[in-house]
Amino acid sequence: MIYEGLIAMTMEGRSVIEKLRPLFYPKSIAVIGASDNPMKLGYLHLRGIIEFGYEGAVYPVNPRLAGKEILGLKCYAKVSDIPDDIDLVYIAVNARNVVDVLKDCVKKGVKAAIIFAGGFAEIGDEGRMMEEEIRAIARKSGMVVLGPNCLGVANLYVNLNTLGLGASLLKPPEPGRISLISHSGTLTVSFLTLSTVRKFYPSKIASTGNEATTTLTDILEYFIEDPDTGVIAMYIESIRNGRRFIELCKSTTKPLVALKAGRSESGKSAAKSHTAALAGSIEVWNAVCKQAGIIQAESFEELYELSMTLACSLRPKG
Repeated sequence: MIYEGLIAMTMEGRSVIEKLRPLFYPKSIAVIGASDNPMKLGYLHLRGIIEFGYEGAVYPVNPRLAGKEILGLKCYAKVSDIPDDIDLVYIAVNARNVVDVLKDCVKKGVKAAIIFAGGFAEIGDEGRMMEEEIRAIARKSGMVVLGPNCLGVANLYVNLNTLGLGASLLKPPEPGRISLISHSGTLTVSFLTLSTVRKFYPSKIASTGNEATTTLTDILEYFIEDPDTGVIAMYIESIRNGRRFIELCKSTTKPLVALKAGRSESGKSAAKSHTAALAGSIEVWNAVCKQAGIIQAESFEELYELSMTLACSLRPKG
């Protein structure tokens, strides 16, 4: 199904930079599903945000640990109990609890949400119904929702990283000019890891997952307008809003490099199981790249190398 993305439907009249600012430049973050168990993901993601050097307010949320401290931060039972405004929530709870959590976020006036949990449209009809509920809540409230089934974002210009503890150990000395959009969380972290090995770092990263509302194309529009992004790299399993995607690619002078999943039958199956979206034919994709001026990469390593080479050719900012 092709649709134009929640942002295009509900937030017209504002620039894309303004629309997605709470996602990439949040003044405060709540980690819902935070844990005091160092082996749990709710602990690792909370610790990762802190250790990467994020300077805004951070609030752990878990009803079982309410009133206690996690990593020196007071834990709240639910996001609506937090006395301060919340720009961004990172939702690390079971898929069955996500809808109720989102409703509480709407009550609180949260501006953006990242949904880490999988178990939605990619697993079947029940998950698809839950994903439709997420879409309905976001559409009605105007909240920006990234995911589900995604790692979230990184903005190295403000020390923001929701990708997890492993990535948080890779904090660079300074950000670069490449921004990555990826349907694969694993590739997202691998891109940052390779950046560390090569000592050539990105500007921003977005893992979009199932794209219940905010799509790769929405993030692409943001990166096109973002002054800190010089080269846009993409790992693509499908395009949900093809016409808008092509129009955006044709509108920019920024280099676009893409690695397309699903070149083989096994690749198509893997892509579909990951994001619940059809990968499409490689012939159509080749035509899109030719029409839109996209440079194709044949491997993950080539995606990074091409992006790095193009970034090196850019004139210094200012």
